[in-house]
Amino acid sequence: MTDGEYILPRVRNGENGIKHIAVIDIESAPEKHTAEQMVAMARRSFNTGKTKSYEFRVQQLRQMQKFLTENEVEICEALLADFKKPPHETYMLEIDLLIAEIDHFIKHLKDWMRPEKPEKPLINILDKLRIYSDPLGPVLGAIAGGNCCIIKPSEVSVCSAQLMCTKLPKYLDPECYPVFFGGIPETTDLLKQKFDYIFFTGSPQVGRIIHAAAAKNLTPCTLELGGKSPTYIDSSGKIEVNV
Repeated sequence: MTDGEYILPRVRNGENGIKHIAVIDIESAPEKHTAEQMVAMARRSFNTGKTKSYEFRVQQLRQMQKFLTENEVEICEALLADFKKPPHETYMLEIDLLIAEIDHFIKHLKDWMRPEKPEKPLINILDKLRIYSDPLGPVLGAIAGGNCCIIKPSEVSVCSAQLMCTKLPKYLDPECYPVFFGGIPETTDLLKQKFDYIFFTGSPQVGRIIHAAAAKNLTPCTLELGGKSPTYIDSSGKIEVNV
């Protein structure tokens, strides 16, 4: 980081195989904290008990919905720049699907919150690291469950990370759901903190690092380590284009 900017290497090659360097201006983002400060802030917020009320959970879920609807164009542009993802696919899978899921959460939240003897207490502080395929899905569960979480977007998804860092804290409670941005050194520092649960999606290589770091604190984690996307191409398809 230098002069309020993060300089990060882009993963994809540009024209003629040249790798581009992306510069993210984060001066417009909320106040920056170290990993230790951010985790401590989220834990203090959780200990106040404010995340446990029905009203707070619904309000935060509606704020997430507002973030999605008011930033549709920016979200589509970010995913197009990062992944070449078509806007119609983004609307369907990244925006509309989450909006419908939020409606489902709100509709059933009172039933889910009915008093019963739990098998275990609230998780408290979650860390959601680099979720590529569904960056905000686990956050909905954290909000609905009355938890706090640290949101860590991928530093290689530059435009998406910038959008989340600058926009999301304007909608969600920044003390309960702070967005942590940084590269490998910052992520390493973040993993040294004590979490109650970690969600991660990425490569098996990095997944092993996440798992090893979590094991030091006996922190349970969910690792989504890649997968396959089977596709059927009929006789009318152009092989060169589809490949």
